[in-house]
Amino acid sequence: MISGIGPENQKSNSILLTRDLLIDLFKNRLISDRKRSNYCVVKIFTDGSVQIRTLSLKTSAHGEFALAAGEWLVKNQNELGGWPIKVKRKFAKGALSINEGWHSAMSQGQAISLLVRLYSRTSDPKYLKIAKKALKLFEIESYRNGIKAMLFDKYTWFEEYPTAPSIFVLNGFIYSLFGLYDLSKICDDTFCQRSGKLFDIGIQSLEAALPLFDSGSGSFYDLRHLSLGIAPNLARWDYHSTHINQLLHLYTIVRGDIIQTTAERWIGYMKGHRASHN
Repeated sequence: MISGIGPENQKSNSILLTRDLLIDLFKNRLISDRKRSNYCVVKIFTDGSVQIRTLSLKTSAHGEFALAAGEWLVKNQNELGGWPIKVKRKFAKGALSINEGWHSAMSQGQAISLLVRLYSRTSDPKYLKIAKKALKLFEIESYRNGIKAMLFDKYTWFEEYPTAPSIFVLNGFIYSLFGLYDLSKICDDTFCQRSGKLFDIGIQSLEAALPLFDSGSGSFYDLRHLSLGIAPNLARWDYHSTHINQLLHLYTIVRGDIIQTTAERWIGYMKGHRASHN
């Protein structure tokens, strides 16, 4: 395995490089056997002019990974408060596409959650400042390089993929809500209050839209069958279980009846239960 340091780091006097070597190996070699005890590090070497100050091998480094990710978020946030995704994506067999540089509600929400936790752990205000700035995209429409869409011209939806027309991906939307909730609870200034209001708006949309994601035997990944008028995109079982876990976590926060009953019904689908027929 070869790991580079990136061109932006080549002029630095020193950098902290944190890698999960086994994840690198599994992804690079497409290895199916992922039992960590079956692998060990045999050799580590450098190529080029470099000096290693400290080398540590650990069984886990969750804290280091969190800090490394947080520093990347601080350094790479753009003027809109986002982290643009520099790949082109196509959907629905090419019927929809988005060019590189798009923003995702899912990545915004997950970034906010991480930044809030780093602020809580370190008390470093830079993390909270960046998390607050990340709110901006939640109020910018997707056609303006934001992440906000409208379902039935009535319900606000935060888009994982800002396509036109919108496809309303469920799991990415819920991840964005977790980020909004986390920020709303870390302070009481206008930014955190705004985050709480966006969370409440999102919950109202979710409760209204959840029945549309029920297939009677599982869940839909998105609502392309409504916005595009094509065949539905069924969630495979790992995404279906993700939907369930997300709803169960949300229920601990909002205690909404439709969230609870939907989660219970979708759990039943995983046990072979099906919706009634006529």
